[in-house]
Amino acid sequence: MVGWALGLLLASSTRPISAIPAQSPFSWSTVQDSDKRRPAALDEKLLGISKEPSSISLVAFHDERPYGGVADATAWLVRYSHVPVPAPDGGAPAEVTVFVAFHSTSNEILAAFTEAAPIWPKSGWTSDAIAKRAATSWELFPPQVSTLQSSVVDVLRHAWKEAGGNPTQGGQITLRPRQFLRKVTIRDASGKPIPQSKANGWVVEILGKKIAANPAGGPVCTQVYVYRDGDFEFSGGLQL
Repeated sequence: MVGWALGLLLASSTRPISAIPAQSPFSWSTVQDSDKRRPAALDEKLLGISKEPSSISLVAFHDERPYGGVADATAWLVRYSHVPVPAPDGGAPAEVTVFVAFHSTSNEILAAFTEAAPIWPKSGWTSDAIAKRAATSWELFPPQVSTLQSSVVDVLRHAWKEAGGNPTQGGQITLRPRQFLRKVTIRDASGKPIPQSKANGWVVEILGKKIAANPAGGPVCTQVYVYRDGDFEFSGGLQL
């Protein structure tokens, strides 16, 4: 499916604009609101590098599968061009366009994502089905943003290293900071359940990269992984 030209995506308009291909969970339309002031500065620590945005737009932002977060919000959508993501093998970095959506009043991050490819393999899973599968593995909650230790670039690099998620390949990579609890019971050596507590983490999706075929012959091209913030301890994943 061919996406809209980026210039049209970020142009001011009162009509809804499909921001990226339909298989992406994100869409937005521009908002005209004279009471909203453009933020003077955004947290460079969160992106992971010092870089000026190429655009900042006030938008009505929608996330089809917010994983315990906010589905709809007025947000500052910040676009960064030519963001270098270090290669895990020490090779040349990958340069990608990254969008970060911040809540318009709290300036807390809602999600970050790479620019979507114009086409990618069609998944046999709907957004609702993906979210329901994830809900069988984790309970997900809004994050404690003020205590996040990892940057967007950190998470992209880790996804590349651990899951083969080269950010220049496939359809799109999405990142959502969330608190999580694993639903699986973890037991100690004596068989007693180990109590769990909420931890900050990142829900990472690698979308539109075929990694296998399902029994019906369709592509397995949706990967969902949860990593703990900071040390990136793996908390499980889905390949759909």
